[in-house]
Amino acid sequence: MIAVKGEEALSGDGPRGFMLSSAWQPQALVMAPDHAHEVSGDPCGDADLIAGRYELRDQIGAGAFGIVHEVYDRRLGRLAALKTMPIGAVDNPEAAADLHRFHLEAQAVARLSHPGIVTVHDFGETGGNAWIVMELVIGETLKAVLDRGERPSVAECVRVVCDLLDALHYAHGRGIVHRDVKPANILLAVGAEEGLGAVRLADFGIALMGEAASAAPGEMVGTPSTMAPEQLRGDPVDRRADLWAVGTILYELLTGQRAFAGGVPAIFSAILTQQPTRPCLLVPSLPAGFDAVIERALAKAPADRFASAGAMAEAVRAAAAGKPAFRPALPGLDLAEAMPLPARPLTVEPSVRLMFGKLLAAFALGAAAGAGAMFAALRWLA
Repeated sequence: MIAVKGEEALSGDGPRGFMLSSAWQPQALVMAPDHAHEVSGDPCGDADLIAGRYELRDQIGAGAFGIVHEVYDRRLGRLAALKTMPIGAVDNPEAAADLHRFHLEAQAVARLSHPGIVTVHDFGETGGNAWIVMELVIGETLKAVLDRGERPSVAECVRVVCDLLDALHYAHGRGIVHRDVKPANILLAVGAEEGLGAVRLADFGIALMGEAASAAPGEMVGTPSTMAPEQLRGDPVDRRADLWAVGTILYELLTGQRAFAGGVPAIFSAILTQQPTRPCLLVPSLPAGFDAVIERALAKAPADRFASAGAMAEAVRAAAAGKPAFRPALPGLDLAEAMPLPARPLTVEPSVRLMFGKLLAAFALGAAAGAGAMFAALRWLA
């Protein structure tokens, strides 16, 4: 799935994907360590081949819900990425839930055919492991770019974010909410063009599908620095939780700083109670419209955010062009799309028009007949 997927370590940003109980305390943070999924040789029982066609090669990443290997597909003669997860005991509720989530990821991505989303080629179970085969993206993650302290141009920031929003708009239109949009899950594929690379959204391991777009009561799923307030509270979530996450990514791209930084408790407190510093105060050269975009994307109430990824992309492009793209959201108002500001015709009262007419006439007389005539004309005007 990604050639550099294992680059993210546990830090202030938190694990790649985790679940917390509603009675969360700092010491209660639990995540599956990478070695919990370590395998030696073939994770599916054959030293050379998986499912009769996939030749296992290097391990290229690991996460809380599986490990990723590079494989060679002998049947099609191409490289791919294979994500595996051990199948736990059938009577273990936690293992059963993990397996169900793994199957949902395969089904979710298999339903999507979009240039901005990694492609699923195959999935199944062999021996004691479930597996998914996906396209192998050669490049790096957006997280790697940000960790190096790179500051892309505003135009490149807009391109990356709008490409990401386009991928999300497609997924949302098919009833899929990602729930873990973050820099480490945004792949930048190497290409001939200049810039950061083509955007690929990856890792739908905790995505929600269709009518199931809500977490279990009291369950929080995601990554701390990009989780929306409703995710922290264990409330139902929809596509607007993904748009919150995109807002945090846009903020970091534009400013070089995270919208909500610090340790996990500090991040959670800030997400629930604080507003980040306006981008234009940190980078005065930014177009002022980005302040309004960030404010709306990171609104605490979902109803106050952009209603769709398409609307947010339109607003981002307008902000970059120095144009107001929408009216500020009113509390509790859920707009279907960004609202263009209507043009207001200039209207002048008849008495004002008469005054301007007399004034122009007075100056015209003064220019033709001298100062004395001008003063006389002004007395007549009064």
